[in-house]
Formats: sequence, C-alpha cells, structure tokens
Amino acid sequence: MRGSCASTGRSVAGCALALAIACGGSGSGIGGDGQDYSANFAGQWNGTAVLAGNGQSSTTPGVAIHITSTGKNALAIGDICVDLSGPPATPTGATTFTIGARSCPPAPVTGCSSVTLAVARGSGVLAGSTLSFGMDGTVSGCSQTIPFSLTFSGTRTVGSGTPPPGSGPPPPAALVVSLRQTQFGTPGVGAALDASGTTGSGSAPLTFAWTLVSAPAGSVAAIADAAAPIAHLTPDLAGDYVAHLQVSQGTLSAGASVTLSVFAPIAPIAFRPVAAQYSRALDRLVAISTVPDRIHVFDPVSQQDTAIALPLAPRCLSVSSDGLFAAVGHDAWVSYVDLSAAKVIATWAVTADAGDVVIGDPISIADPTTLAERTTRFAYVFPSRDQWVAIHDVDLGNGAEKTSGGLVYAGMRAKLLPGSKQMFAIDTGLSPQQLYRFDIGADGITGSGNGSPYWGSYGMGLAIWISRDGQQILSAAGNRFRPSDMTYAGKLGVTAPISSADWSGEAGRWVVQPSGGFYASDPSVDTSFWTVDSQFLAAPEETKYPRFVRAPEGYLLHGRHVFYDRTGTRRVALLEIDDAANLLDNYAVLVF
Repeated sequence: MRGSCASTGRSVAGCALALAIACGGSGSGIGGDGQDYSANFAGQWNGTAVLAGNGQSSTTPGVAIHITSTGKNALAIGDICVDLSGPPATPTGATTFTIGARSCPPAPVTGCSSVTLAVARGSGVLAGSTLSFGMDGTVSGCSQTIPFSLTFSGTRTVGSGTPPPGSGPPPPAALVVSLRQTQFGTPGVGAALDASGTTGSGSAPLTFAWTLVSAPAGSVAAIADAAAPIAHLTPDLAGDYVAHLQVSQGTLSAGASVTLSVFAPIAPIAFRPVAAQYSRALDRLVAISTVPDRIHVFDPVSQQDTAIALPLAPRCLSVSSDGLFAAVGHDAWVSYVDLSAAKVIATWAVTADAGDVVIGDPISIADPTTLAERTTRFAYVFPSRDQWVAIHDVDLGNGAEKTSGGLVYAGMRAKLLPGSKQMFAIDTGLSPQQLYRFDIGADGITGSGNGSPYWGSYGMGLAIWISRDGQQILSAAGNRFRPSDMTYAGKLGVTAPISSADWSGEAGRWVVQPSGGFYASDPSVDTSFWTVDSQFLAAPEETKYPRFVRAPEGYLLHGRHVFYDRTGTRRVALLEIDDAANLLDNYAVLVF
C-alpha cells in the first residue's frame, strides 16, 4: 500500500505485518443485471487506511490504492501484498462490490523469517466521489496466526469509469491495465509478461514502460521489449522477479506489477508409490507400487530407479534395520526381498491379508528336525481384515508360519525397536487407541502384547515412528513415548497430524511431514515439512516445498513421506504433484 511507506515501496504486507503479528515490535503505519460496472471502480484512489490486529491499530493518511479491471464485472485491488498485488473483487452493482480471498506472497519482517497475509473477504461501496472498502483475514508467522482488519476510504485521482447515478459530473476517461499478478517460470526459459489486454479511451496511443523492480540476489536478468505491451524476461536464478508496468495515454497514467516466481524444473518419477521407507545403508528410497507390481530402489540424487518385479500387488512394506532387506505384504502372501542384489528371494504363503508387516533382525534358531542352528529372519504380518486376530509369524528362511502375540485388533500398525527384540504397535480401529509392546523370542513373538500405562489419555493417530537410537516413539498425533516403559515424554509443537517422520542423531532433530491442517483453515499444510529438536521437540523450522512449473502456472507439491539420508543431514521428500496439474506421473522425489 503506497503512502507513508512509499519511500520503501512496502505494502500492507511489508509495512504493517509487524503490527498485526506483533513478533518484531509494535510497528506503525499501513506496514445482476448483466451490465459491466468494473469501470466505476477502476483507477487510483488516494485516502486514509486503518489496519487493526492483535489489539493494536494504525491509521495512515495519503495512501494510494490501484484498482484495475480484469474482465467483465471483475476487479483486482492492488497495493495490499508485499508485491503490490491484492485480492480480486466483483462488482455487485453500480456502487457496490465484494472482495474475494487472496493469499499474499511471504513477506520478511523483523523477528520472523517470513509472514504471510491472507485476505478472507471484504466489501466496498462508492458513495458520490468517495470509495470505501473493508477486508479482513489473517497474518501467519512466528508460529502464530493473528486476525486483522483493513479499512480504506479515499477519492479517485487517476482513471475512472462511468459514474453511478447522482454522483456528479462524469469523471475522466478510464485507463485500465490488464496484467496477471503472479506467474511462474523456470531458470533459462523466457517468460512473456503480457499486458496486451490493457484498455484506454480516446485517440491517443497507449505507451508502455516496463521496469524490473526486484530480482534474486546475483541475478543479471533484464527485461526485453520494455516499451511493448508484451515484455519478455529470461530468469537466470530461482526466486521472485517483480516487474512493474506503467501505461500512459495522453494525460492518463496507470500502473500494475507482476511477480514471476521461478523454480528449478522438477522431473516426475515413473511410478505411484503405495508405501515408502528409506535404506540408509544403500542411501536409497524404497517404495512399492502397483500396475505394474514392483518394489523400487530409488536413488534420490541421480533419480535412477531400480525396479524389482513382485508376483502380486503389494499392500505394505518393511525395510530391515540394516537397510539391506525388505518384506512386502500381499493378500495371503509375503515376499522376502534382497535390496542390494535387487531380487525377490522368496514369496511365502500366509493365512492373512497383510495390512502391515515388520521384518525382524537376523535370529539364530534350532531346526526342529536336525536341531542344527541356522540364522533366519521373521516377517510379522498384521492382518487387515476381521476384528480380533492373531499376528502371523513367517520364517523367511523356509516359509514356516505360526500365529502368536495373543489377539490384536485388525488394522494394527507396528515398528521394530532397532537393536532389540521388541516391537511396538498401535490400534488404528479402536477408540481409545492403545500403544503395545511385543517381545520377540527364539522363533517369533512370545506371549501377548503389553499395553502402555494409559488408556485414551494421549492420541496415537494412524502410525508410529521409532528413533534409530531406540529412545523415542513418536505417534502420528504428535505425542512422544519412552520405549522403556511407554510413558509420555512430550508433544510436538507442530500442531497437525503427522503422515511421516524420521529421526537423525547427526542432526539431533526429527523431520516430520504434517497433513490435514496446520491451522483449521489451512488446506495446504502438507506443502512444507518441519524439523524439531530431538530432545525437547522444540525449535521448529519449516521448509517450504517448491512448485512444479508448467509455465505460466505453478502447481503445489504435497509432502507424503520425509526421511533423512545416509549422512543424517539431508532430507529426502517423496511428493505428490497437485491434481490441478493433470499429470499421469504425479509424484516426485527431492533432496533438501
């Protein structure tokens, strides 16, 4: 918003977010009937704005707001966001309009890495020569969300349309700039900045003057065709490029800005994962897919995939603690896979439809016939069907099957405690949920599971993850427990359900993938991942995912799984590309 912040070029998002979010100081200033009524509201309006939020308010005189027509009964209100863009608006008559939702680009504010202003709704009215509007929404940053309200009242100084009845003499002719507010690109690929839909009146020609307002640090990109209605920009680095256009016709002048958000190209992978885990020994993502039925050993750096054919559709996956083998659960079968040799060792029958599977560590047992000792692994299969069922222990060396562990409820999810003979599991189909420990003996699970000391006191969610040092169990609900006695040990500060998590001793942090909604009104919570301190589950740090670009559009990436790589310092993310992109291959793997 232009006014007291004109010297810094800052808008509401740049000039007053500190006031609304209160994280870096108090701040100050504004930091039908089928007829087309757009021209009534288009132009530059100068007046006074009042921003209120977090129990504070600020009044700023001399503020300029640009409103442009983007089509029949379609408006864009500018100068609200940090890039001088704003929300859309729709005329509902000759003197009234409604304001729609708009999420601004993140803006830097002292005390936060960035904050985001999101307009939810608003309305406006033209009374004589005075335009007034109000809007409200939220400002998010510094791990909090604060509601704000913004009101503006002013008179037109540049550009106007047909006056409403009784508003006095006709205003000057309109000059309306047609320019997209945000578009997307990739480095090295030219982008067209198109303002050819700009309209004026009278016989004087339209003149165009483009300037590059900002670009990523180190960029040497420049605007070509700066005097044409369609300018061109070839970005050389990832980041945001803000171009401003000033259009003149005789004595009239109007401006608008466009942000070109540039992201590195992303190559989709050639399979749709059903489940995924990570082998640190091989430094590979391990995933299962159907149609065709495969297990994939995928290099996230080179993007090379080693696909191993499976005899049946996979249902679930478990990678061994040493990262060299995997068990894949099917309907009535379980496959034993050598990941380093990229082959299926054997597929054994099991009298259950596998809902989850856990592959154990090597174990020495005596052959019941010869009494000779041999080393084998077991797969522990948790049925997906029926109600109260038994865990199926399958000897992966010879396929021998037995049931053990007492009765559990179908749909249980389990994980092996590294370096031990214990396994932990949770109910997913009962309420309240319970955490159980199962002890592993010489030939499978011994006895029934031992429940935690709580009964419904702490949420579990749909999965658990165990730290590699065997000291922490983290649930999808964000609650942490001690494996030694299953007592409560704190909660994540990321207040959203977790769909994936991994732990790194080298980094001293958990990495978690939120899902569902970080805030109740935020449908895009899975477009970033978080890391938190391992000891206190504190000091959250967010990493936003880039966008998949098919110019001029940029599509969201939704996190499905996150892992630490072999070094324990880099994060590997398995992502789903938003359905709006209409891709057949709509998953990708990125390293951060």
